[in-house]
Amino acid sequence: MEDGIQKFSREFLKPLYISFCEAWADQEPGLSLSYELFVQRLTDKLNIKEDVSVLAVRDEAIQGFVLHTLNTYHNKWCAYNGGTGVIPEARGKGLAKKLYETVIPLLESQRVDQVILEAVKKNKRAIHVYEHIGFEIVQGFKCYAKRGYFYTDRKFDLRIKDSISPQYSLFWEMEPCFLDQPQQLKFNLHNELILEAYNEDDITGYIIFQPRLGRISQIAINPKYRGQGIGNFLVCEAFERSATTHMTIMNVPEANVSFNTFLKNIGFINEIDQYEMVLDLK
Repeated sequence: MEDGIQKFSREFLKPLYISFCEAWADQEPGLSLSYELFVQRLTDKLNIKEDVSVLAVRDEAIQGFVLHTLNTYHNKWCAYNGGTGVIPEARGKGLAKKLYETVIPLLESQRVDQVILEAVKKNKRAIHVYEHIGFEIVQGFKCYAKRGYFYTDRKFDLRIKDSISPQYSLFWEMEPCFLDQPQQLKFNLHNELILEAYNEDDITGYIIFQPRLGRISQIAINPKYRGQGIGNFLVCEAFERSATTHMTIMNVPEANVSFNTFLKNIGFINEIDQYEMVLDLK
């Protein structure tokens, strides 16, 4: 690797993993991923695009990085920031800003309308850096976890599916975050499981989750069947099929009051709050 700022390439995955671990070791919350899960997240869940992702290299080590994927979101062509990090020894030198100064022309060449990212509310330093670059806060997200006891006395007809039905969007109260949009979720579908609950031929609800991680990507209930315990039933069924002792769900819009209330009512705890931030390029 040559010194300077350069485009990301898959050949840099191992040194990037080392840099990622260093950059996030002192962050709240910290991120702890095995190399295998790190690669899976970048290549599948995030579908990182090399042409719009950059690294800062010095002495054969990656000091900072900005990684993006591209997709539609809220009817705009967007770049999603799937990871920004600067190792501790390289902080305070404006490196994140320099990385963005390099990557913005690359994004503009891809006709990107907006850049999207999420930042933990407690991470004031990161938020200040992003605002200095030009990002603005557009909404708040809540992230939940439930550990230990999962129980339901309700039983519904359950079917496993292998594709995302267009009908699911009819059940939404609000749109999912960028990563959990159907058009983005398709890149990780081989790591996800889809369960549908039925009343005869009617879909009463569905859940999409990652069994290996116990992470819920989408869950929604048909408005005609709400209040019957279907949501809790689906969460319990997902837990039974997961390799973890917990279930998590990320980036629930704060404005979706009824869904936040539902999660709390079935035992989920709000552990992290985030902002969604946007940088307009047009």
